[in-house]
Amino acid sequence: MIEFAINQHNRNAGLISMALGFAFIALFADGLFRVLGLIPPFLGIDVSVVQDVVDKLKDEVLRQM
Repeated sequence: MIEFAINQHNRNAGLISMALGFAFIALFADGLFRVLGLIPPFLGIDVSVVQDVVDKLKDEVLRQM
């Protein structure tokens, strides 16, 4: 009886962990792709930093020359 309850708990905990892990990795990937500019901004909030970094590096390299 106790072994069955432990197995059921482990199964349920594993399924919940899988669902939460999938949700968190999906949200992380969504945020990462938005920051990298690979997918368009949501509600007009532009969080892309790649172009800013490229512009600053260009300015720094040109200043060094």
